[in-house]
Amino acid sequence: MVWATSVNMPAGATVGGKTEAEIGAEVQAALAAGDKGKLEGIMDSLHNAGYSGSFNASQPFLNVVGRSEYTGIVPDSVAAAGPAAVAAHVAANDMGPTSLSASGGGGNRWIDDAGNQEKVRLAEQRGIDQYGSAPDYLKYIQMNPGLREGVEALGFTQQETIDWAKWHWSSHGESEYAGGAGGRLNTPWTTNLPGEEFAQPNPHDIANFEAFIQGAGDHPLSEMWQSRKDIGEAAGTPWDPGQFTAQGWNFDPDAPYMRGLLGDNINVEAGVGQLWSQGDPRFLQDRYIDAAIANDFPVGWVGSGGEWKGPTELAGYWGQLTNAIRNEAGELRAVEDRPATGWAGMDVLPVGDRWSGNVRPDSTGLSDQGGLGSLYRPWTQSYWDKYLGPDVKGSLFSMKAPPVEQSLAYLPGEFRDPKTWAQWGEKHMGHIPEGAWRRGTMGPSGLDAPGWRIDPGRTGPMGRTGIPWQFTSPAMATNIAYTPGFTGADISPAAAAEWSGLLGTLKAPAINTTNLLGGTT
Repeated sequence: MVWATSVNMPAGATVGGKTEAEIGAEVQAALAAGDKGKLEGIMDSLHNAGYSGSFNASQPFLNVVGRSEYTGIVPDSVAAAGPAAVAAHVAANDMGPTSLSASGGGGNRWIDDAGNQEKVRLAEQRGIDQYGSAPDYLKYIQMNPGLREGVEALGFTQQETIDWAKWHWSSHGESEYAGGAGGRLNTPWTTNLPGEEFAQPNPHDIANFEAFIQGAGDHPLSEMWQSRKDIGEAAGTPWDPGQFTAQGWNFDPDAPYMRGLLGDNINVEAGVGQLWSQGDPRFLQDRYIDAAIANDFPVGWVGSGGEWKGPTELAGYWGQLTNAIRNEAGELRAVEDRPATGWAGMDVLPVGDRWSGNVRPDSTGLSDQGGLGSLYRPWTQSYWDKYLGPDVKGSLFSMKAPPVEQSLAYLPGEFRDPKTWAQWGEKHMGHIPEGAWRRGTMGPSGLDAPGWRIDPGRTGPMGRTGIPWQFTSPAMATNIAYTPGFTGADISPAAAAEWSGLLGTLKAPAINTTNLLGGTT
C-alpha cells in the first residue's frame, strides 16, 4: 500500500525490479517535487502488480495527485500515527494488497481488485452508451497485434484473455483511442484497421516485448506460466517469465491458437507447461521461429545437438515440437494426434528437422492424416533412426536429401542460331535453323552450357554467353522425395555379394494375350 511518503510491500517482493525501499524513495522524491505524473506512474505500476491498496493515500499525497473514484484516503490522523496505525486502518477497511497467488483460470487480479472493477465498469458503460452494444474483448485482442502477441506469450485461456482485455481497455486502450484521434484505432466496439488482424506489432511494441513479458513475473501468473513455474521448481531450474526472451519470437499471428481462443477451446496441460486445443489434436502453439524453438525453455534443457536434457516428462513434447511441420497455410502442426492422456504420455520421437529450422511445408496436404508429408522424410536422421535402423546404413541405401533434377527445355531455332535464322527470314533460302532440347537449367558451366541462350551480337566459338534463358520447366527437387534413394556407388562388395543372384530364380508368368486389343490373334 502507499501511505504518505512510503510503500509497504510483502517481504522480498519487487515491482518492476524495484524493492520497497527503492519505490518509497521515488515516492518521496516525487512528492517533494510535486510531480503528479511521476506519482501516477508509480501508482500504475503498483496497481498493475496486483496491489489494491496502491491508491490508498494520505492527504498530502492527494494534494499532489488529486482525488478520483480510484483513490482511497488514509486520514491525516492515521498517517501521522505511523506505519502501525496505517496498517491497522488498512486491515480494518480491507484496503491491503490482493493475493499474489496464481490465477486458477477463473477470476484474477485484472478484475478482482475493486479499483479495477470500477474502472472496467465505467469504461464499459461509456462504450455501451456510445455504441449501443456490449464490448467484444476477444476481438479487441485479435485486432491489435501487440496485444495479440502478449496474450500468446502469456499463454492465456479465453477467460484470462477477456479479463486482461478488460483491464487493458479501461487502463490504457480507451485513452490511447482518444475517441478516434489517438494511435490505437481498433477497440472492443469498432475495427478501423481490419488489416491489423494479420499484421505484426509495430516496432515500438516489438522492441519492448521482452521487457513487457518479463514484467509479468511481478503479477499473478497465467495458468500456463504457473504450471511452468511449478515444473521449474521441481527440476531445480527457474522457468518463469523472468527467463523469457524475445529472441526468435514468432511475431506472426498464430491462427490455430486464435481459433481455439475464440472457440473457448484453449486449455493448459500442466504436466508439460503447454497449451492444447480441444477438438484440434494436432495443435502446437507456434511460439518461436523454427530455428529458435529451444528459447521457450530454460537454458540447459536442450543440448547443442537438439537432444532433450530437461525434465523427462517434457521429452515427448520436445520430440513432437522438433518433428512438427507446417501445412500449406503455414500453420504449425504436430505429426501425431495428442493422446487423451496428454503430451507427457507420448513416445519420445528422435530429434526432428525443426530443431535446425528446416521445416518443409506439407504440400501434399496429408499431414493431418499421417500421410507422406508427416514423418516420412528419408533424408533426415530421425527417419533413419526410427524407421530403418543401423542394419540398413552402409548397404543399398544412403541418407541424403532429394537431388536437384536436370530439366528439359526446348530452345527454338530462331534463338539457338539467330544469325542463320535472320538470313533465312530475309531470303527464304538455305537451312532453316532447328530448335534443340536442352538439359539442366541450373546455370552455365562452359561455352555450350545447356539452358543458356546465344548472344545474337556475337559469332564464332565465343558466341555463347552466360545470359539466362527463362524456361517453363526449371530444375527442381524430385517429386518422389519421400522414398529413400538407391545409390549404386554406395554398395559395398560384401553387400553386393549378398544381393548377387537375388532375381536369378524368378520366372516371368505366362500371359494370355487373346483379345488383348479387342480382336483375335
